[in-house]
Amino acid sequence: MWVPNTIADPAQKRAAAIALVNAIGNTSSIYGVFLWPKADAPQYVPGFSATTVWMALICIVAPIAGWAFKKYERPAPDVETVMAAEAQAQKEHDHAA
Repeated sequence: MWVPNTIADPAQKRAAAIALVNAIGNTSSIYGVFLWPKADAPQYVPGFSATTVWMALICIVAPIAGWAFKKYERPAPDVETVMAAEAQAQKEHDHAA
């Protein structure tokens, strides 16, 4: 729900963002096989190392992103206005077809 609530711009942009987030998330089934091989049991050094590095990067990037979002705040679009514009565009498209 984070993506559609964050991106209130046109429906096409929301749909593309949701598809991109899902595609990136679904790649975990590909790289997970290589990070957590059964041969590394029970320590799983590659998997835990990668997880630790990602957690460290998130701990560094999150405060920087929070600061940047506050400093360069962009006013959120009015959801009602965006939805009304999308409905009007769809109505015009249906009328033209």
